[in-house]
Amino acid sequence: MQKNEQNVAEFFLNEIANLGVEYIFLVPGAQIVPLFKAISKTKNLKPIIATHELGAGFMATGYARASGKIGVVMSIGGPGATYMTGAGMTAKGDDVPVIFVTGNIPKDRHGRGEFQDASAKGTNDSEIFKATVGNSIVCSHPEEIANVIIKMLKSKVRFKPLHVQIPIDVQIANIDLQMQKSISDQCRFANLPIHEAIPDIHFEKKRKIVFFLGRKVLGIIDNNKLIDFIRKNEIGVVTDMKARGVIAETYRVSLGYVGFNSDFRALEVLNKDSCFAADQIFAIGVTEELIKQYIDPSVDVIRLTPGALKKWLDTYSSDHIKEQSIEFRKKWLDELLTIVPPKPIPMKFDNKVSYLEMFEVINETMPDESVYCLDAGQVRRAGSMLLQCHYPRSLIQSDTLSPMGSGICASIGVQLALPDKPVVSIFGDGSMRMHGMELATAVRYNLPIVFIACDNQSYVSLPQSTAMKEISDLPEIDWMSFAKSFGMKASFSDNREDFQEQLIKARNRNGPSLLWVTVPGLLDDEFKQTKTLEYKNWLTELKDKL
Repeated sequence: MQKNEQNVAEFFLNEIANLGVEYIFLVPGAQIVPLFKAISKTKNLKPIIATHELGAGFMATGYARASGKIGVVMSIGGPGATYMTGAGMTAKGDDVPVIFVTGNIPKDRHGRGEFQDASAKGTNDSEIFKATVGNSIVCSHPEEIANVIIKMLKSKVRFKPLHVQIPIDVQIANIDLQMQKSISDQCRFANLPIHEAIPDIHFEKKRKIVFFLGRKVLGIIDNNKLIDFIRKNEIGVVTDMKARGVIAETYRVSLGYVGFNSDFRALEVLNKDSCFAADQIFAIGVTEELIKQYIDPSVDVIRLTPGALKKWLDTYSSDHIKEQSIEFRKKWLDELLTIVPPKPIPMKFDNKVSYLEMFEVINETMPDESVYCLDAGQVRRAGSMLLQCHYPRSLIQSDTLSPMGSGICASIGVQLALPDKPVVSIFGDGSMRMHGMELATAVRYNLPIVFIACDNQSYVSLPQSTAMKEISDLPEIDWMSFAKSFGMKASFSDNREDFQEQLIKARNRNGPSLLWVTVPGLLDDEFKQTKTLEYKNWLTELKDKL
């Protein structure tokens, strides 16, 4: 290779690093050796070796969610690629910009029955990923890497995942200096910011105003300006699940979230038939699907892009709103604060830590800046209601698919993205059986994550009946021995006091910890809320018929 040349793998990884990405998640394999070698040659880029390709995909998703950057995961084609599709489907459902990079055998060997051929005449990875993430591109020639990078940039802006296949012979093909410059120019042009006009926003007198904020505001709107504006002007704020914490949920203007076990006050202000209904709703960065789900079509919703609101906040002055309107909204918000949502019923269980106790201890013990990764099932139901978000990106969970074990893996990506923040991963023993081996990855990189395994020895989301018990019950596993087998500190708790003591030790430890906790079965045994919850999925509705 001449001095002014790079191969495709090196050029591609360098462009990824230029986007601020710091980590590539992967399981190594022969088809991606040039890409793997290129990581070590790329400044400020490090490989994170997972134990499984699906786990690596979930790690990249967690990294993207926590950092606001793209996540990048790599694997061989064929088996590695198909393992990752679960993470791809989750990224698509949750609107997370993850780039799934897979290798392939040399082009001249395609369609010959060769080992692990991932081309159209082999496992056809590109078509699999088109169905899974919605977009796939095969880089068949070195000059096509420009189109790959441009699509990658668009994926970030659109919050969408992308699959890229680069055969190994293309990875090692050289790109001369002239082609490098041409590709870089194309990419810079594609990455130019979109011009946003300053919107003409008028607040009418004595209007109850709500900002309905979605995840796309994160990283675009200055949080300090937003908080200053809404607090001074007594504007209520409702968020979707992903934007929780964009303003602290302890602020009086925070009316909670919608999306999964929605906040009582949030539902009241979005419901046109409520006496607390907002007169003006500004939807910023919220999906149309969520607007349709929670706001009646007859309500006039003012839609703004995050960029437009940013422009407006940059030029805002206090002359926009009259004092009498502020007093009117203050009274409205004060009345809303008197609404007391249904609370769980405190219950005691022998040799178990109730969900209410567990999350009370977590809230009391962990600092406000902590980031929580909720897994599937009962812990997600309880955590979404009982955890308070003080900062943006402080609650990471899958909102659409919630695959078991994804939160375990995602917490690794989150901790790498936010090294100075405490990270807590909360999951059930069923999820531990699926992706518990990724705790070894946390040990390998000495990540100080607090892993909390909530053990009820059952798939309790299955309908509870005598006939189902044999299927839903899970055999006992000594999770302390499991964790200690690869060097992780571990403890067992079956009461609140001991759990709090172990959590304090784990919080102060310079390395990962597993807190194994026995919990009750169904959350409904404790919360008694199924019939009062706004969110009822198909399983809840059909429960008595199954």
